[in-house]
Amino acid sequence: MPKGRIGVTVEIKVNFLSPADGSELVARAKTLKMSGSIGVATVEVFSKNEASETLCAFCTATMRASICQPSSDDCTEQQDEYADIRDAVAKLCAQFPGEYWRQLDREMVYPKAFVDALTEAGYLSVLIPEEYGGAGLKLSAAAAILEEIQRAGCNGGGCHAQMYTMGTLLRHGSEAQKAKWLPKIASGELRCRRSASPSRPAAPIPPR
Repeated sequence: MPKGRIGVTVEIKVNFLSPADGSELVARAKTLKMSGSIGVATVEVFSKNEASETLCAFCTATMRASICQPSSDDCTEQQDEYADIRDAVAKLCAQFPGEYWRQLDREMVYPKAFVDALTEAGYLSVLIPEEYGGAGLKLSAAAAILEEIQRAGCNGGGCHAQMYTMGTLLRHGSEAQKAKWLPKIASGELRCRRSASPSRPAAPIPPR
């Protein structure tokens, strides 16, 4: 899938008094650090005339960057690297319309068929490395999957823990532990769930 980029236009305004000798002031951003749409630039200001440039000021400036719209001629539209996954998840979710969820809600039962479908399609094991039966994708891929589940009107609350609670095992478990348990989590043989408070115990998860 081709990767795009987002064009960023940054405007920095620095006000200084005009030099008495009539020379021109030129401000240049030397370094730029961005965090989201907010950034900090180190700015050098030069006094410029026909013969030379002289550094006459040094400052920092905080700015907000404006993201170019995809339709702009000087920007390349950012491509969603998970567009194919999003489309496939949306199609799967379409098999579980509102009536399915309303019936589950009335009966107060676990969405087993829905979770089984996600498991069999491999969407709940995307964060598990390939050597243990998962897809080995980034956290952003898992976020895209959950976004589409919720966007479709389905309930990700019954399956999201299956995606990430294995992270403790993946990060801190021994090789033997990972080899034993991660493939079972990836296949859905072993279900994971978040902990519940004593006053609100988690609903039992039926075996596959």
